[in-house]
Amino acid sequence: MHFQLYLLESKRFKSFSDNQTLEKIFNHLIKEENIDKMIRSTKNGRPALEAVVYDLEGYMNHEYDLELNHRHRQVSGSMIRYIMGHYGYFPGPAKPLKEGRFVKTAIVYYKG
Repeated sequence: MHFQLYLLESKRFKSFSDNQTLEKIFNHLIKEENIDKMIRSTKNGRPALEAVVYDLEGYMNHEYDLELNHRHRQVSGSMIRYIMGHYGYFPGPAKPLKEGRFVKTAIVYYKG
């Protein structure tokens, strides 16, 4: 998986093609340990994002000084949808997150 390939498939966020911060976040999300966490969360009936929301919010807000606005929350959710799709998971309903300061709900994925 690669950030530019994600952008090709997700034309909605093509305007972020030069955003190095979001590329770093994508590269963080595709680390094997984070993918494993998201899959475990999904298998437990919880949103995939719940497994990495603390790190994600920290990266966006502190390390990369990226304002956590609605658009950035949408693109991070879209990244997770893309990643989970590569492992055969499909989006289901949204559920409230147990953790998360800025992101309050996220999608639960199901194996297809």
